[in-house]
Amino acid sequence: MSVIKEKVKTTFNDGSSLTVNLEYYEDAHSMLEDLKKRKRTSNSFYDMETKRLEEDWDGVRKYEDALKLLDNGFEDVVGEIKASTNRYYQRRDQQTKRYKTFNDVQGFQPIVPLVLIGVPNNMINSYMTPIKTKVIDIYYDMTCSCGTSTEQITKNGIELLKCVLGLEKQGYKINLFVCNSYSDKGKADMVCVKVKDSNRPLDIKRLSYPVCHTSYFRVLGFDWYSKFPLGTYRSGYGYALGYHYSAEKLGIMAKNLFSKNAVYIMATEIIAKDEEHIKEILMNRLAA
Repeated sequence: MSVIKEKVKTTFNDGSSLTVNLEYYEDAHSMLEDLKKRKRTSNSFYDMETKRLEEDWDGVRKYEDALKLLDNGFEDVVGEIKASTNRYYQRRDQQTKRYKTFNDVQGFQPIVPLVLIGVPNNMINSYMTPIKTKVIDIYYDMTCSCGTSTEQITKNGIELLKCVLGLEKQGYKINLFVCNSYSDKGKADMVCVKVKDSNRPLDIKRLSYPVCHTSYFRVLGFDWYSKFPLGTYRSGYGYALGYHYSAEKLGIMAKNLFSKNAVYIMATEIIAKDEEHIKEILMNRLAA
Protein backbone atom coordinates (compact mmCIF):
# COMPACT_ATOMS: atom_id res chain seq x y z
CA MET A 1 0.00 0.00 0.00
CA SER A 2 1.32 3.43 -0.91
CA VAL A 3 1.28 6.85 0.66
CA ILE A 4 0.40 9.75 -1.66
CA LYS A 5 1.36 13.34 -0.95
CA GLU A 6 -0.55 15.72 -3.18
CA LYS A 7 0.65 19.13 -4.39
CA VAL A 8 3.58 19.59 -2.03
CA LYS A 9 4.88 23.05 -2.90
CA THR A 10 8.44 24.25 -2.33
CA THR A 11 9.18 27.93 -2.82
CA PHE A 12 12.79 28.94 -3.45
CA ASN A 13 14.69 32.11 -2.54
CA ASP A 14 14.41 33.52 -6.05
CA GLY A 15 10.61 33.35 -5.89
CA SER A 16 10.24 30.32 -8.17
CA SER A 17 8.50 27.21 -6.91
CA LEU A 18 8.06 23.51 -7.58
CA THR A 19 4.88 21.54 -6.81
CA VAL A 20 5.23 17.76 -6.54
CA ASN A 21 2.75 14.91 -6.37
CA LEU A 22 4.55 12.04 -4.63
CA GLU A 23 3.71 8.37 -4.25
CA TYR A 24 5.83 6.47 -1.72
CA TYR A 25 6.27 2.69 -1.39
CA GLU A 26 8.12 0.58 1.17
CA ASP A 27 9.16 -1.85 -1.60
CA ALA A 28 8.88 -2.28 -5.36
CA HIS A 29 6.56 -5.29 -5.20
CA SER A 30 3.95 -3.18 -3.41
CA MET A 31 4.11 -0.77 -6.33
CA LEU A 32 3.57 -3.62 -8.79
CA GLU A 33 0.50 -4.79 -6.86
CA ASP A 34 -1.02 -1.32 -7.28
CA LEU A 35 -0.14 -1.22 -10.98
CA LYS A 36 -2.05 -4.47 -11.56
CA LYS A 37 -5.21 -2.76 -10.28
CA ARG A 38 -4.82 0.54 -12.14
CA LYS A 39 -5.51 1.60 -15.70
CA ARG A 40 -3.64 4.13 -17.80
CA THR A 41 -4.83 7.68 -17.24
CA SER A 42 -4.34 8.52 -20.94
CA ASN A 43 -4.19 6.45 -24.11
CA SER A 44 -1.24 8.63 -25.11
CA PHE A 45 0.92 6.66 -22.68
CA TYR A 46 2.46 3.39 -23.78
CA ASP A 47 0.84 0.22 -22.54
CA MET A 48 4.08 -1.16 -21.10
CA GLU A 49 2.57 -4.57 -20.40
CA THR A 50 1.87 -5.27 -24.08
CA LYS A 51 4.42 -3.06 -25.83
CA ARG A 52 7.38 -4.86 -27.34
CA LEU A 53 10.29 -2.63 -26.47
CA GLU A 54 12.04 -0.97 -29.37
CA GLU A 55 15.49 -1.20 -27.80
CA ASP A 56 17.30 -4.06 -26.14
CA TRP A 57 17.79 -2.66 -22.65
CA ASP A 58 20.19 -5.22 -21.17
CA GLY A 59 18.07 -8.13 -22.33
CA VAL A 60 14.69 -6.60 -21.52
CA ARG A 61 12.43 -6.86 -24.57
CA LYS A 62 9.10 -7.10 -22.77
CA TYR A 63 7.44 -6.30 -19.47
CA GLU A 64 7.82 -9.80 -18.06
CA ASP A 65 11.61 -9.59 -18.47
CA ALA A 66 11.68 -6.56 -16.15
CA LEU A 67 9.63 -8.41 -13.53
CA LYS A 68 12.06 -11.35 -13.60
CA LEU A 69 15.00 -9.01 -13.03
CA LEU A 70 13.25 -7.43 -10.08
CA ASP A 71 12.93 -10.89 -8.49
CA ASN A 72 16.31 -12.31 -9.51
CA GLY A 73 18.62 -9.29 -9.60
CA PHE A 74 20.81 -7.84 -12.33
CA GLU A 75 23.56 -10.45 -12.27
CA ASP A 76 25.86 -8.62 -14.70
CA VAL A 77 26.86 -6.06 -12.05
CA VAL A 78 26.69 -8.18 -8.90
CA GLY A 79 30.24 -9.53 -9.19
CA GLU A 80 31.83 -6.12 -9.59
CA ILE A 81 29.97 -4.62 -6.64
CA LYS A 82 30.44 -7.68 -4.41
CA ALA A 83 34.20 -7.33 -4.77
CA SER A 84 33.85 -3.98 -3.01
CA THR A 85 31.37 -5.43 -0.51
CA ASN A 86 33.83 -8.05 0.70
CA ARG A 87 36.55 -5.47 1.27
CA TYR A 88 34.24 -3.02 3.02
CA TYR A 89 32.61 -5.48 5.39
CA GLN A 90 35.68 -7.40 6.57
CA ARG A 91 36.19 -4.98 9.45
CA ARG A 92 32.61 -3.83 9.93
CA ASP A 93 32.21 -5.56 13.31
CA GLN A 94 35.24 -3.79 14.77
CA GLN A 95 34.13 -0.47 13.37
CA THR A 96 30.63 -0.56 14.84
CA LYS A 97 31.45 -1.82 18.37
CA ARG A 98 33.59 -0.39 21.16
CA TYR A 99 35.37 -2.55 23.75
CA LYS A 100 36.12 -1.22 27.23
CA THR A 101 38.18 -3.01 29.91
CA PHE A 102 37.67 -2.93 33.69
CA ASN A 103 38.86 -4.72 36.86
CA ASP A 104 36.69 -7.65 37.94
CA VAL A 105 36.73 -10.78 40.09
CA GLN A 106 36.74 -12.78 36.86
CA GLY A 107 38.03 -12.09 33.37
CA PHE A 108 40.39 -13.08 30.62
CA GLN A 109 43.72 -11.98 32.15
CA PRO A 110 45.06 -11.67 35.74
CA ILE A 111 46.60 -8.44 37.08
CA VAL A 112 49.62 -10.00 38.80
CA PRO A 113 50.39 -7.23 41.35
CA LEU A 114 46.77 -7.26 42.54
CA VAL A 115 46.77 -11.07 42.78
CA LEU A 116 49.91 -10.97 44.95
CA ILE A 117 48.41 -8.54 47.46
CA GLY A 118 45.05 -10.31 47.53
CA VAL A 119 42.81 -7.69 45.92
CA PRO A 120 39.52 -9.41 44.88
CA ASN A 121 39.13 -7.49 41.61
CA ASN A 122 42.37 -8.87 40.23
CA MET A 123 41.25 -9.83 36.70
CA ILE A 124 40.87 -7.80 33.52
CA ASN A 125 37.40 -8.13 32.02
CA SER A 126 35.71 -6.23 29.21
CA TYR A 127 32.35 -5.31 27.82
CA MET A 128 31.21 -4.25 24.41
CA THR A 129 28.91 -1.36 23.47
CA PRO A 130 27.67 -0.37 20.01
CA ILE A 131 29.15 2.80 18.59
CA LYS A 132 26.38 5.27 17.87
CA THR A 133 26.18 5.83 14.13
CA LYS A 134 24.57 8.53 12.05
CA VAL A 135 21.68 7.46 9.83
CA ILE A 136 21.61 8.97 6.33
CA ASP A 137 18.53 8.97 4.10
CA ILE A 138 19.75 8.94 0.48
CA TYR A 139 17.19 9.59 -2.26
CA TYR A 140 18.62 8.59 -5.64
CA ASP A 141 16.64 9.99 -8.58
CA MET A 142 17.79 7.80 -11.46
CA THR A 143 15.66 9.63 -14.05
CA CYS A 144 17.53 10.88 -17.10
CA SER A 145 16.87 11.73 -20.74
CA CYS A 146 16.06 9.24 -23.47
CA GLY A 147 19.48 9.99 -24.94
CA THR A 148 21.30 8.60 -21.90
CA SER A 149 22.81 5.22 -22.74
CA THR A 150 22.06 1.98 -20.95
CA GLU A 151 25.75 1.70 -20.09
CA GLN A 152 25.77 5.11 -18.43
CA ILE A 153 22.71 4.39 -16.30
CA THR A 154 24.30 1.13 -15.17
CA LYS A 155 27.60 2.85 -14.35
CA ASN A 156 25.77 5.53 -12.34
CA GLY A 157 24.14 2.86 -10.20
CA ILE A 158 27.34 0.89 -9.68
CA GLU A 159 29.24 3.97 -8.53
CA LEU A 160 26.41 4.98 -6.19
CA LEU A 161 26.32 1.54 -4.55
CA LYS A 162 30.09 1.59 -4.11
CA CYS A 163 29.69 4.95 -2.41
CA VAL A 164 27.01 3.58 -0.08
CA LEU A 165 29.34 0.73 0.84
CA GLY A 166 32.10 3.21 1.56
CA LEU A 167 29.88 5.25 3.85
CA GLU A 168 28.76 2.17 5.76
CA LYS A 169 32.41 1.20 6.12
CA GLN A 170 32.93 4.52 7.90
CA GLY A 171 30.14 3.70 10.35
CA TYR A 172 27.15 5.39 8.72
CA LYS A 173 23.83 3.57 8.42
CA ILE A 174 22.00 4.12 5.15
CA ASN A 175 18.35 4.23 4.17
CA LEU A 176 18.33 4.15 0.37
CA PHE A 177 15.39 5.19 -1.78
CA VAL A 178 15.11 5.09 -5.57
CA CYS A 179 13.04 7.84 -7.18
CA ASN A 180 11.68 8.44 -10.68
CA SER A 181 10.46 11.95 -11.51
CA TYR A 182 8.47 13.23 -14.47
CA SER A 183 8.28 17.00 -14.70
CA ASP A 184 7.71 20.14 -16.66
CA LYS A 185 8.26 23.70 -15.49
CA GLY A 186 6.95 24.16 -11.98
CA LYS A 187 5.29 20.74 -11.61
CA ALA A 188 6.38 17.14 -11.19
CA ASP A 189 5.07 13.69 -10.37
CA MET A 190 7.40 11.36 -8.49
CA VAL A 191 7.45 7.77 -7.29
CA CYS A 192 9.79 6.86 -4.45
CA VAL A 193 10.57 3.27 -3.42
CA LYS A 194 12.59 2.27 -0.36
CA VAL A 195 15.15 -0.32 -1.44
CA LYS A 196 17.41 -0.49 1.64
CA ASP A 197 16.71 -0.14 5.36
CA SER A 198 19.41 1.23 7.67
CA ASN A 199 18.93 -1.69 10.06
CA ARG A 200 19.69 -4.29 7.41
CA PRO A 201 22.96 -5.12 5.67
CA LEU A 202 23.30 -4.09 2.06
CA ASP A 203 21.97 -6.86 -0.23
CA ILE A 204 23.77 -6.29 -3.52
CA LYS A 205 21.76 -8.79 -5.55
CA ARG A 206 18.43 -7.29 -4.47
CA LEU A 207 19.59 -3.72 -5.12
CA SER A 208 21.35 -4.40 -8.40
CA TYR A 209 18.18 -4.09 -10.47
CA PRO A 210 16.38 -0.97 -9.14
CA VAL A 211 19.62 1.00 -8.74
CA CYS A 212 21.57 -0.09 -11.83
CA HIS A 213 19.24 -1.29 -14.60
CA THR A 214 17.73 1.04 -17.17
CA SER A 215 14.46 -0.89 -17.43
CA TYR A 216 13.55 -0.22 -13.81
CA PHE A 217 13.13 3.43 -14.78
CA ARG A 218 12.20 3.04 -18.45
CA VAL A 219 9.74 0.15 -18.10
CA LEU A 220 8.41 -0.14 -14.53
CA GLY A 221 8.79 3.60 -13.92
CA PHE A 222 6.97 4.50 -17.12
CA ASP A 223 4.23 2.01 -16.24
CA TRP A 224 3.79 3.66 -12.84
CA TYR A 225 3.59 7.12 -14.36
CA SER A 226 1.04 6.09 -16.97
CA LYS A 227 -1.25 4.86 -14.17
CA PHE A 228 -0.56 7.38 -11.40
CA PRO A 229 -4.00 8.88 -10.55
CA LEU A 230 -2.58 12.41 -10.21
CA GLY A 231 -0.29 12.17 -13.24
CA THR A 232 -0.57 14.13 -16.47
CA TYR A 233 0.57 13.34 -19.99
CA ARG A 234 3.15 16.08 -20.68
CA SER A 235 3.53 15.70 -24.44
CA GLY A 236 5.44 12.60 -23.44
CA TYR A 237 6.69 11.44 -20.08
CA GLY A 238 8.19 14.79 -19.14
CA TYR A 239 11.72 15.65 -18.05
CA ALA A 240 14.08 14.70 -15.26
CA LEU A 241 14.01 17.35 -12.53
CA GLY A 242 17.73 17.95 -12.97
CA TYR A 243 17.14 19.52 -16.38
CA HIS A 244 15.01 22.33 -14.92
CA TYR A 245 16.30 22.79 -11.37
CA SER A 246 19.70 23.14 -9.76
CA ALA A 247 20.97 20.58 -7.26
CA GLU A 248 20.69 23.22 -4.54
CA LYS A 249 16.99 23.81 -5.22
CA LEU A 250 16.24 20.11 -5.40
CA GLY A 251 18.00 19.60 -2.09
CA ILE A 252 15.60 22.11 -0.54
CA MET A 253 12.68 20.35 -2.23
CA ALA A 254 13.78 16.97 -0.83
CA LYS A 255 13.93 18.23 2.74
CA ASN A 256 10.44 19.70 2.32
CA LEU A 257 9.03 16.65 0.53
CA PHE A 258 10.70 13.87 2.54
CA SER A 259 12.42 15.01 5.76
CA LYS A 260 15.07 17.39 7.06
CA ASN A 261 17.58 14.50 6.91
CA ALA A 262 16.97 13.79 3.21
CA VAL A 263 20.02 13.79 0.94
CA TYR A 264 18.92 13.97 -2.70
CA ILE A 265 21.20 13.06 -5.60
CA MET A 266 20.37 12.77 -9.31
CA ALA A 267 21.69 10.53 -12.05
CA THR A 268 22.03 13.65 -14.21
CA GLU A 269 24.69 15.06 -11.88
CA ILE A 270 26.82 11.95 -11.34
CA ILE A 271 27.37 11.02 -14.97
CA ALA A 272 31.09 10.40 -15.54
CA LYS A 273 31.82 10.84 -11.80
CA ASP A 274 33.58 8.23 -9.67
CA GLU A 275 32.71 6.83 -6.26
CA GLU A 276 34.81 9.33 -4.30
CA HIS A 277 33.26 12.31 -6.08
CA ILE A 278 29.75 11.02 -5.38
CA LYS A 279 30.68 10.52 -1.73
CA GLU A 280 31.92 14.11 -1.59
CA ILE A 281 28.61 15.35 -3.02
CA LEU A 282 26.64 13.38 -0.44
CA MET A 283 28.78 14.45 2.51
CA ASN A 284 28.62 18.11 1.50
CA ARG A 285 24.82 17.91 1.38
CA LEU A 286 24.69 16.06 4.65
CA ALA A 287 26.67 18.84 6.30
CA ALA A 288 24.54 21.63 4.79
